[in-house]
Amino acid sequence: MVQRFSPPILFLIFLCILFPSYGAGNSSDVYSTLFQIEDAWILENNLAGYAGYSEAHLYAEDYPLYAFDLLVDCYSENVSKRFLELSDKFDALVAGSMLLDEVKSEYSQLKEEMDSFHPETLPAQEWFSLAIKNIENADFYIKGAESNLSKDNSYGVMTSLIEAFTSLHKTSAFISMSKERNNVTSQNIPYSAIAYKWLFMIKNMLKEFEEFGQFKDVKSLVSSAEKHYDEGYYYLALMESAQAKALMDYYLNRPDINNGKEAIRIAETYLNYTSTFMSEIYESNLVDAPFAEIYFELAELHIKDAKKQDRDSAKITIATLSIKESMIAKEQAIAAMFLSKTAGLSLENPQSTDQNVKNSFNQYVLAGLILLVIVVALVIVKKLRK
Repeated sequence: MVQRFSPPILFLIFLCILFPSYGAGNSSDVYSTLFQIEDAWILENNLAGYAGYSEAHLYAEDYPLYAFDLLVDCYSENVSKRFLELSDKFDALVAGSMLLDEVKSEYSQLKEEMDSFHPETLPAQEWFSLAIKNIENADFYIKGAESNLSKDNSYGVMTSLIEAFTSLHKTSAFISMSKERNNVTSQNIPYSAIAYKWLFMIKNMLKEFEEFGQFKDVKSLVSSAEKHYDEGYYYLALMESAQAKALMDYYLNRPDINNGKEAIRIAETYLNYTSTFMSEIYESNLVDAPFAEIYFELAELHIKDAKKQDRDSAKITIATLSIKESMIAKEQAIAAMFLSKTAGLSLENPQSTDQNVKNSFNQYVLAGLILLVIVVALVIVKKLRK
């Protein structure tokens, strides 16, 4: 297939016609807003003394979502400190019981806030989907804390409570972002039909290639996507389906890597092509794609980390992780942009898709396949030149 489409430069030209590159540049100011919300909260609650705070500010300009997570770590450390202080004053299990009541109360308040809020715009839906994901995580960890408390497992109680509080803290921040982004022009978007199309595609891929591997992580994502689709959380279902598709693409077309230098070079190639799609996100005010941005930032950071490693095996391991993250970011960015391109179309039956949506969908999928072929072609050409 690669020989049929060679030389690869033809694909680069075709790609530029389909998706003109604006250059990766810095991330959108929207992501920085999330960092600023968290930074203001940290300062207000006197938590700036934790080690991660200064590091977060070093990453804030170029990697705002990663920096946001570093600030959240300050919050997590504070929860741990509170637990230990209460344990010294009372007892570890008593402290656990007290904080469990507190986190359950916070969970109920946030759940009530989410139930009463209705995101109307695409960006608001995107951030609200992250809130959904995190409040579900909080529920999981609250149940874990209850289970550990009944077993007198104080360490299990503490770790579960830290995760529960942290998930709720992130939920609150994402709700704030959703409300912030609920003021752009509202558009009618066929979330259900598009989510169904991506989910249907990855399920078919699983059926076709299941004999080649177990794909446990893909199956788990598909199961979660189906659950969220049935619950009406279509954007979240779409992002999980896109992630599952990216992982399937990786498993079925993983590059043959022989050394660390080559691994980094291939990872950079994947990242560069993903930046083409992310640039389109940055230029738009109608879509934020925070799911894709998170993986895009991690992919670039992991390449930098891989370059610092001395051992070849470490370079390969970290660069390979970057390749996966780039592929996930690319697929999720395509899915998010696809939503914005289909704004205004109304599809009552997700299984009977409008021809315009079908054509647009096929164009984005084709572009994704072209990118994959380009990467493979470049790797082969470089090997032949050796």
